[in-house]
Amino acid sequence: MDKFFAEYFANYAKCYDDFDHDRLAPYYFAPTLMVKNGSVLTLATPENILAHLKTLLASYREHGYKKGNVAGIEVHTMGHWGTFVTVHWIIDHVNGTILRDFQSSYNLFRHEDSWKILATTNHDNP
Repeated sequence: MDKFFAEYFANYAKCYDDFDHDRLAPYYFAPTLMVKNGSVLTLATPENILAHLKTLLASYREHGYKKGNVAGIEVHTMGHWGTFVTVHWIIDHVNGTILRDFQSSYNLFRHEDSWKILATTNHDNP
Protein backbone atom coordinates (compact mmCIF):
# COMPACT_ATOMS: atom_id res chain seq x y z
CA MET A 1 0.00 0.00 0.00
CA ASP A 2 2.91 2.40 0.71
CA LYS A 3 4.17 1.97 -2.87
CA PHE A 4 0.68 2.73 -4.24
CA PHE A 5 0.40 5.98 -2.27
CA ALA A 6 3.99 6.99 -3.05
CA GLU A 7 3.02 6.80 -6.73
CA TYR A 8 -0.35 8.49 -6.03
CA PHE A 9 1.37 11.49 -4.42
CA ALA A 10 4.14 11.61 -7.06
CA ASN A 11 1.37 11.96 -9.67
CA TYR A 12 -0.40 14.51 -7.45
CA ALA A 13 2.85 16.52 -7.26
CA LYS A 14 3.20 16.36 -11.05
CA CYS A 15 -0.09 18.28 -11.32
CA TYR A 16 1.45 21.02 -9.17
CA ASP A 17 4.67 20.91 -11.21
CA ASP A 18 2.63 21.43 -14.39
CA PHE A 19 0.41 24.10 -12.72
CA ASP A 20 -2.54 21.99 -13.91
CA HIS A 21 -5.50 22.76 -11.64
CA ASP A 22 -7.86 20.76 -13.90
CA ARG A 23 -5.87 17.53 -13.31
CA LEU A 24 -5.34 18.35 -9.63
CA ALA A 25 -8.96 19.07 -8.66
CA PRO A 26 -10.24 15.48 -9.10
CA TYR A 27 -7.85 14.30 -6.36
CA TYR A 28 -10.19 16.02 -3.88
CA PHE A 29 -13.57 14.86 -2.61
CA ALA A 30 -16.18 17.59 -2.27
CA PRO A 31 -16.55 18.80 0.37
CA THR A 32 -12.93 18.90 1.46
CA LEU A 33 -11.14 20.58 4.36
CA MET A 34 -7.72 22.22 4.27
CA VAL A 35 -6.00 23.09 7.54
CA LYS A 36 -3.06 25.49 7.39
CA ASN A 37 -1.59 28.16 9.65
CA GLY A 38 -4.22 27.68 12.35
CA SER A 39 -7.25 28.05 10.10
CA VAL A 40 -9.63 25.70 8.32
CA LEU A 41 -10.75 26.23 4.76
CA THR A 42 -13.89 24.35 3.74
CA LEU A 43 -14.37 23.81 0.01
CA ALA A 44 -17.93 22.57 -0.43
CA THR A 45 -18.18 21.94 -4.16
CA PRO A 46 -15.95 20.81 -7.04
CA GLU A 47 -16.21 24.39 -8.36
CA ASN A 48 -14.93 25.78 -5.02
CA ILE A 49 -12.04 23.31 -5.10
CA LEU A 50 -11.10 24.25 -8.67
CA ALA A 51 -11.29 27.99 -7.94
CA HIS A 52 -9.09 27.57 -4.86
CA LEU A 53 -6.52 25.51 -6.77
CA LYS A 54 -6.34 28.10 -9.57
CA THR A 55 -5.51 30.79 -7.02
CA LEU A 56 -3.10 28.53 -5.11
CA LEU A 57 -1.16 27.46 -8.21
CA ALA A 58 -0.91 31.06 -9.44
CA SER A 59 0.58 32.00 -6.06
CA TYR A 60 3.02 29.06 -6.18
CA ARG A 61 4.18 30.11 -9.66
CA GLU A 62 4.59 33.71 -8.48
CA HIS A 63 6.74 32.57 -5.53
CA GLY A 64 9.11 30.46 -7.67
CA TYR A 65 7.70 26.95 -7.30
CA LYS A 66 9.50 24.55 -9.62
CA LYS A 67 8.94 20.96 -8.41
CA GLY A 68 7.43 19.05 -5.52
CA ASN A 69 9.38 16.02 -4.28
CA VAL A 70 8.07 13.26 -2.02
CA ALA A 71 10.95 12.89 0.45
CA GLY A 72 9.08 10.42 2.66
CA ILE A 73 5.69 8.86 3.14
CA GLU A 74 3.91 7.17 6.02
CA VAL A 75 0.65 5.29 5.37
CA HIS A 76 -1.91 4.17 7.96
CA THR A 77 -4.74 2.09 6.54
CA MET A 78 -8.09 2.62 8.26
CA GLY A 79 -10.02 -0.37 6.97
CA HIS A 80 -11.27 -0.73 3.40
CA TRP A 81 -12.63 2.82 2.97
CA GLY A 82 -10.03 5.04 4.59
CA THR A 83 -6.33 5.79 4.68
CA PHE A 84 -4.29 8.42 6.48
CA VAL A 85 -1.08 9.44 4.71
CA THR A 86 1.65 11.81 5.89
CA VAL A 87 3.96 13.10 3.17
CA HIS A 88 7.28 14.86 3.70
CA TRP A 89 7.54 17.39 0.88
CA ILE A 90 10.61 19.19 -0.40
CA ILE A 91 9.70 21.94 -2.84
CA ASP A 92 12.34 23.15 -5.28
CA HIS A 93 12.58 26.83 -6.22
CA VAL A 94 13.26 27.88 -9.83
CA ASN A 95 16.64 29.28 -8.71
CA GLY A 96 17.82 25.83 -7.53
CA THR A 97 17.30 26.33 -3.78
CA ILE A 98 14.73 24.67 -1.53
CA LEU A 99 11.57 26.77 -1.39
CA ARG A 100 9.87 24.73 1.36
CA ASP A 101 10.53 21.62 3.44
CA PHE A 102 7.41 20.50 5.32
CA GLN A 103 4.95 17.71 6.04
CA SER A 104 1.26 17.42 5.25
CA SER A 105 -1.20 14.75 6.28
CA TYR A 106 -4.06 13.59 4.10
CA ASN A 107 -7.23 11.77 5.10
CA LEU A 108 -8.28 9.80 2.02
CA PHE A 109 -11.56 8.08 1.23
CA ARG A 110 -12.04 5.25 -1.28
CA HIS A 111 -14.72 6.65 -3.61
CA GLU A 112 -15.89 4.32 -6.36
CA ASP A 113 -12.64 3.15 -7.99
CA SER A 114 -10.29 5.88 -6.76
CA TRP A 115 -8.92 7.53 -3.64
CA LYS A 116 -10.06 11.08 -2.87
CA ILE A 117 -8.62 13.54 -0.37
CA LEU A 118 -11.20 14.43 2.31
CA ALA A 119 -8.92 16.63 4.39
CA THR A 120 -5.40 18.03 4.28
CA THR A 121 -3.49 19.26 7.32
CA ASN A 122 -0.17 21.07 6.97
CA HIS A 123 2.19 20.48 9.88
CA ASP A 124 2.75 24.16 10.63
CA ASN A 125 4.99 25.48 13.35
CA PRO A 126 4.03 28.88 14.81
